[in-house]
Amino acid sequence: MQASILRILTLRFHVLIAFSGYMQAQDTPAFFEEIVVTPNLVPITLRRIGNSVSVISEAEIEAYGNLSLVEVLRQLPSIASSNNGGSGKTTTLRIRGEEGFRTLILFDGIRLSDPSSTQIGTPLEHLLSDGIGRIEVLRGPQGLAYGADAGGVVNISSHSLEQGFFANLDARSGAYGTQKVTGNIGNANEIFDYFLSLTDAETDGYNTSQADTVLRDNDGYVNTSVHGRLGVNLSENMRLDV
Repeated sequence: MQASILRILTLRFHVLIAFSGYMQAQDTPAFFEEIVVTPNLVPITLRRIGNSVSVISEAEIEAYGNLSLVEVLRQLPSIASSNNGGSGKTTTLRIRGEEGFRTLILFDGIRLSDPSSTQIGTPLEHLLSDGIGRIEVLRGPQGLAYGADAGGVVNISSHSLEQGFFANLDARSGAYGTQKVTGNIGNANEIFDYFLSLTDAETDGYNTSQADTVLRDNDGYVNTSVHGRLGVNLSENMRLDV
């Protein structure tokens, strides 16, 4: 009789555990897998890719609060940058130790490097971090998809729009006379969408020789940048982007 009671109690205990696990599974929020485009030129889930890929979202870019795009990128693993001075000076970005001119930079699908020259890197020193919705970084040689000189790819996308009107204004200031004002505006519907971003940034620079107040370093920097995108849905399967 005692053995029968023990078996019944054990059975009920297991049923409660199973029911509790089922309830926990029901309460778990749905998980949406990260989708990337850069490695295979088509949308694919991140876990199905054999390449080393990092994705930086718009929320992360805003949280970093960096002035330049390079300052955002060099926080990723296997990425290093060098600068010949302060803001606006020649900047080189290296992925896994490759030369800077082998880093392919795409902005909304457009190559930013000079097509008329060889072994010339993208002028990253003038790229600001505002108005950017997403960055995908692909490490390692990508000759099959992007050519033999692509030792790594940085794919930058503008702010992605949802249905309706969008506008914001952001102003920031910091040490050494650094200040930045950014305005973004956009609209989207079933037929067309557009996005426009304007940023004005400037800094007085930093004087490395504190004792010399006459021959101060003239490394101030002013940058006014505008970029935008216009898209038209020609049909269900055809779209034009400018």
